[in-house]
Amino acid sequence: MGTCGALQGSRERILRGLTLILAPLAALTLALLGAAAAQASEQPEYYANGVLVGGPGQAIPVLYSGTIELETSIGLKNCNGKLLMYGTVWNENGHGVGQIENLSASECGWSTATQQEHPGYITSEISPVKGADERVAVVNGIEEPVYVGPVTRESAAPWRTELVNGEEEGEKVILDRIGLAANGTNCNSESLTFHEVPNGCIRFTWVAEPELINHAPPATRYFEESFWGSSTAVFYNGVKNGLSPSGLEVQGELPHSGTIGYTVVVGLNMVGATGTELIVAKG
Repeated sequence: MGTCGALQGSRERILRGLTLILAPLAALTLALLGAAAAQASEQPEYYANGVLVGGPGQAIPVLYSGTIELETSIGLKNCNGKLLMYGTVWNENGHGVGQIENLSASECGWSTATQQEHPGYITSEISPVKGADERVAVVNGIEEPVYVGPVTRESAAPWRTELVNGEEEGEKVILDRIGLAANGTNCNSESLTFHEVPNGCIRFTWVAEPELINHAPPATRYFEESFWGSSTAVFYNGVKNGLSPSGLEVQGELPHSGTIGYTVVVGLNMVGATGTELIVAKG
């Protein structure tokens, strides 16, 4: 009996010792797993000059400037222009969001089959449907809309944006999703037409200077192409404004109202519009 009691006591001491050793290790493991899960779930947030940007009431005005290229597979109607956008960014529910409130692009012309150049521009205004501002003319036996002159259009901005974590070519990056419908609709839905796209989605129109249509009486036709949907940009953190500001890069296909496929390449610098603040994203 004495021997059995001694063995029992020895086992209990060993078990208590193992518990004292393993319990802290288990707690540490759970803490590390919890921290890793929390870090993985964190979304990027905006910082301005190293300070966390506030909520919707403390939005920071931002200015985007750079270039835009619209290209077709057939080599016609290509745009290589200068792009300027204005918007605001803030943090909400633990991640960075914002909106692009205005867009314009100059030096965005197009060429005809005879290589005749027609200067143009891009606007965030909504292209008009056929109505009082245009009429139909017969050109080479085909009815075509003839625009009498420039018209005032309703703006399609603002476009909603949000920062998310993602991957680009196997590398972890911060992405800026541009074009988010306020009602949750998929901005890239194939069932939507340009005029049915909900607020918050990307919508812009490429307008080129007119060409004369050879019919009687002479009329002027404006080239217009409308684009809509959503896009995702890679967000690059800068080091110092003026030397190395933050920026966005977009490259891919665009949905549009015509039958010709377009690809878009956009490169933009991003700075605070009030005091050229350095805007970065961390998450």
